[in-house]
Amino acid sequence: MTKKLHPVIQDFFESRKAAKLKADIKESTPPEKIEAIQQKYDEIFDPITWIAKAAPRASQISLASHPSKFSHPDAGKNDNGKTTSINAAPNFKKDGYLRSGNTQTSLDAIGNAAALDVYQFLHLTIDDKTIIEHLQTDTSIAKDSFSNIPDNTYQELKSLFLKMINTSTEVVTSSRIKQVYFPINSNAYKTEDYHLLSLISNSGLIYKMKKYLDTMHFSDETKALRELRKAGKHSSESYSEVFDSVTIAYGGSKSQNISVLNKKNHGEAYLLASFPPELKKRDVRFPTKDFFSQCINQRKLKGFMQSLDRYYKDNRNNMAVREAYSNIIHNLIDEFIITKMWQLREVAEEQYYEASSQLPTYQKIWLTEDIDTRLESDDWLDELMKEITTWISTSYRSIIGEDKFILMGEVEHDQLVKMVQEQKINLR
Repeated sequence: MTKKLHPVIQDFFESRKAAKLKADIKESTPPEKIEAIQQKYDEIFDPITWIAKAAPRASQISLASHPSKFSHPDAGKNDNGKTTSINAAPNFKKDGYLRSGNTQTSLDAIGNAAALDVYQFLHLTIDDKTIIEHLQTDTSIAKDSFSNIPDNTYQELKSLFLKMINTSTEVVTSSRIKQVYFPINSNAYKTEDYHLLSLISNSGLIYKMKKYLDTMHFSDETKALRELRKAGKHSSESYSEVFDSVTIAYGGSKSQNISVLNKKNHGEAYLLASFPPELKKRDVRFPTKDFFSQCINQRKLKGFMQSLDRYYKDNRNNMAVREAYSNIIHNLIDEFIITKMWQLREVAEEQYYEASSQLPTYQKIWLTEDIDTRLESDDWLDELMKEITTWISTSYRSIIGEDKFILMGEVEHDQLVKMVQEQKINLR
């Protein structure tokens, strides 16, 4: 090389050489052996020598967005040859899905683990571009770095390095990926196409999610907030937790055999819980049309109505009988109306939908509005008490039967109205 190496490239070779020297030279290593080791790595990491040897090895690595080895470790090749690398680049679309195209991720690399150093070299960043991008656009940095390599022209080196991204046009798959295709008619001409039912993993998405979850769980800020919570101390900040996740390992003890991203993450990724939603059973259902017909079980009224019938058929008129009648009406309203009223008010915010509700106005005010609104007027409450009186009379007639019920006279009706009026405060 006639020109001085760019500092980024120089640091790449120096750091790798330093790592090897640190691993091989111990305190007990004789001086003469230290000199031999240093000479060995000076030759190996000489930029001219290294680049000349690295270029032919670039084809052993392929860039991929969906590495096949995440489906099966042995899916990289078969009897037909090397499995074709998939570089999906779908368009961004605001469809609400976490998918390729909707999230910015880096390409992964698969192939011979012994050639990963070539991948790392070509992905050094200089002036916001990787070396491989500099080669693609023939920048001055690329030309300065790869000119005057003995026995290699710039174009030859460029061609060899770019084989990492210029894959064969021949499509080769592997049975180990276990892709399932379903035939479909793709257009008006009824030509057959296929819909892929079993997906290949996007490793970029897998490890971007891992990065987000690691930050969410293990960042210094989250740890501090978690300690505050344990100590019962207040904080204006909040943190999030993701529960029921498990760790999955790709490649066992040889994570580098799966992909570069897999190696960087020590072969570990996260699986999130994937279960159908648990629907909460509603013990209380908010009415949509009418409280009395939708919220009160007529069969449970039978005992009250039989007691009411005995009162109407009792010819005695004394305090004990009148008190018994008052208890029947008050208990009936309390158990079937007031108790249910409070249950519905508790779920109103969650279950009541103004746009679709067909409840009468007085029932909307009664069940959904706050106390201040209910205190503004008694018109709705008067209408409610009239409806309760009618409901008791109608239910009594329906349950006892047309041939057995006692038709209320004016006195009995007025008495019933009075009993309902006594519950006015409780109904508000």
